[in-house]
Parts: sequence; structure tokens; C-alpha cells
Amino acid sequence: MSTPLLETPTTFAESQLPPPPMPPMGPPMGGSMPLLPSMPPMHHMPLMPAPPLAPPEPVSQFPPDNTPPSHTIYVSNLEEKVPEKELKTDLEAMFTQFGKILRIVAMNSLKRRGQAFIVFDTVESATSALNTMQGFPLYDKPMRIRFSKNMSDLIAKRQGTYVAREKKPLPPIVKPEKSQEVAVAAGPGAKPAAAKPRAPEVAPPHNILLLTGLPEGVTEAQLDWLFRQHHGFREVKMVPGRPDLAFVEYATEHLASEARRALNGHAITETHQLNVAFARK
Repeated sequence: MSTPLLETPTTFAESQLPPPPMPPMGPPMGGSMPLLPSMPPMHHMPLMPAPPLAPPEPVSQFPPDNTPPSHTIYVSNLEEKVPEKELKTDLEAMFTQFGKILRIVAMNSLKRRGQAFIVFDTVESATSALNTMQGFPLYDKPMRIRFSKNMSDLIAKRQGTYVAREKKPLPPIVKPEKSQEVAVAAGPGAKPAAAKPRAPEVAPPHNILLLTGLPEGVTEAQLDWLFRQHHGFREVKMVPGRPDLAFVEYATEHLASEARRALNGHAITETHQLNVAFARK
């Protein structure tokens, strides 16, 4: 008969100790444990391409021009229906603030309508006019200004480089005078009719009004308050460097006519009255 094993008695302190740790488990029988694929470090991971940036908005509505500065500026995109004399007068009134103007060339021929050349006494004056008035509206159209590619005859004569151009003579055109035409139509012995005096030209109705002869010290805010009292008011624009000129725009020609009828001759100061006319189309 075998002798039974006797358990070794434990003390109270030993009974309070934690159980021994479990031995590590080995690989399963018949093969090794598969390894998980390792992840690449974050700094080696490829970055997603950024979305394309939107192109910047153009600063000017006209393309840049690389013509070097000169005494002459070329103004285009003008209203073609304005008479030549009136166009020259308005251009001189707007651009004389930048310096002495030697000449303004504007023609009414079919190919040269809507454009003009302005010759300044100095290149600095022409440069200032181009930078300030580029895109400024005249007759409700923004002006397009660049330096002229050709030198003006006035400047060439001043610098001693002027060369006369050959001009082909045009065949003479003989037109009978109106008095002769009337006399022929009336018969022999008839007296020519007296010429009728021409009435002053008045601009047709327009939704934009032109204010001229404004007194010194009148501000755009004062004109805004005065013309805003009439229906259809949109805005007031004063001409840079010409405090005596301003444009007032209304929604329709009819509303502009009502405002003109009410405010033309209005006493804006003790010594000045408003001169309100329709702007040229």
C-alpha cells in the first residue's frame, strides 16, 4: 500500500500572496502563428493632392498694354453718336485737370468714330490722365485709354524730328450753294430766301442727367440727398477734378425727366441755381 502524500501546511501570510503568473503559450502545433502586416510610418504615407485653386479675378476689365508712355493718349470706346465738336469740348473739360492739353483729335468718319487722341504738354500729365481716368464712364460707356503708338506732329516738331507726310490730293467736289438752288427752283428774278437761324441743340431724354456749373463746396452727399427725393433715383457720380460737373442716374427716362423738371433752376445756394440737362446718349 502506498503512503498518501501530505499537503504542506501554509501560513496565513503565504495564503495572501497572488498566484504565480501563467507561462507563455507556445505556437500552435503544426506551424507558426501568422504575423499581422505592419503599417507604414505616418511621415512615409502619401499625401492627397490639394484641389486646384480658382484663378484670381482680373483687376481691370481691359487687358494690359505694353506701349511705352508718351505725350499722347488714345481714348476709345466712346459714344459714336456724339458730334465731333461736342466730344472735343467734353474731353477737354474732363482731362484738362491733369495738365496742359496741346491738341485733341476726334473725327466723325465711319472708321474713326468713337475714338480720340489727346496730346499733353508733358509725359507725366498723360500718364496721370491714363491712370486716373481708365474705365471712367463717359456717355454711359467706360473709356478705354492707352498710350499712342505714334508720336504727335506737335511733339515731333518740338523735338526736331518731324517729317512731313505725303498726302494724295483729293478730287475737288463742287456743290452749288443753297441760295442758288432756291433761286433756280423759284425761277428767274426770284429773291433767295433768308436763312433761318438754327435753334440750339437739345439732348433727347435720357435716364442720366448732367449737372453743370455747380458752385464750389457742393458735395456728392448733398446732391444725393437732393435728387434722392424723386422716384427712380439710383446714384450720383461727380467727375474727378471737376467739382462743377456731376451725373445723376435714374431708373427710366420718364423718372429722370420728372426730376429734371422739378430741380432745373433750383436754388442750391443763395447765388447759384442748378443747371440740369439730359446727358448725351
